[in-house]
Amino acid sequence: MGLGRKVFGSETLSSAEVQGYLMDQSVMVFTGTAQRAAELPAPAEGMVCVLTDTDQVQQRRNGAWIDLGAVPPVAVTLDGTKLANFGGGIRTARVWAQGRTVFCSGLVKMLAAQGTTLEVSVATIPAGFRPVERETFPTLSSAAPLRLDVYPTGDVKLVTFTTALAINATWPFVGHWNLD
Repeated sequence: MGLGRKVFGSETLSSAEVQGYLMDQSVMVFTGTAQRAAELPAPAEGMVCVLTDTDQVQQRRNGAWIDLGAVPPVAVTLDGTKLANFGGGIRTARVWAQGRTVFCSGLVKMLAAQGTTLEVSVATIPAGFRPVERETFPTLSSAAPLRLDVYPTGDVKLVTFTTALAINATWPFVGHWNLD
């Protein structure tokens, strides 16, 4: 892992300093993911590389290599026993990144009543898009006020305050968070 920034004088660098201050903080160039995996078996968070076969610049984030710049939308995995995309031409629940910020959007609905449960896991955010700390987003359903909690594990929990949600209750799946 990189050691940060240091202003060097006339001292001789140790091999650990060369590795930590120079090598681990450089933008490495690989012909593709196979070469990167072979030459960099234990990448640290924040490392950056260029893949010449795809002309992609990538950074190591949350245990995955992520393309830098705008990242195309990726579907959110919904718990199909509890939740579905609303349908009818309305966007499905999805996440995407611009720089270091992740956005999510979509309209979802309950498939089954949750009884007296006031907090239920309903979806999973894909690796590389997950927040570093729990993020919470107030929202309104067609039945009651709600809160969406997004965890660093990718788990998305729906929290109701007064009553469990009925079948077909709908709400917007909207929020954003930073990756640092």
